[in-house]
Amino acid sequence: MIGTGNAVGNFNASTDQTGVENWEESSEDEEIIGTNQNDTLIGNEGNDQITGRQGNDLLIGVNPDSNTPGRGEVDDIWGNRGTDIFVLGDEDVVYYDDGQTNTTGAEDLAVIYDFEPNRDRIQLHGNADDYQLQLSENQQHTQIFSIANQNQPELIALVQNHTELVLNSDQFNFV
Repeated sequence: MIGTGNAVGNFNASTDQTGVENWEESSEDEEIIGTNQNDTLIGNEGNDQITGRQGNDLLIGVNPDSNTPGRGEVDDIWGNRGTDIFVLGDEDVVYYDDGQTNTTGAEDLAVIYDFEPNRDRIQLHGNADDYQLQLSENQQHTQIFSIANQNQPELIALVQNHTELVLNSDQFNFV
């Protein structure tokens, strides 16, 4: 069975149903908390906090139907337990790109808090050659930059507390 719904304000998806749960944001600056099932959690425009729980979750901080998904927003995303996919792009576009080729994009990004490299995946648009990984200034986190069609690398994500990520590995899915 599939549950669907829209959220306004803080929202906690809880249900006795089995199967996949799907929840989608409907306004700005929201908090979405998944269930113990396999969830698809989708944010929208604005700075969202998305938390999967148990289960294998698909975590999308942006409105993927937007013409500029992720522009002008900083989304905080936690996967928690299960094998989770953190979506930073789809077949058509890189998410969190500010569209300005002369800036680093530090005003629009996903912050991933609990990525488990042996279990979770990060989904990106294109291929590994379109991206660059760099350590943060404090050398404790990994920054993901889009470098395709850019005069300057575009920051799209910060993966907290991980410094050993490898683009050409099972840690990343490219679409």
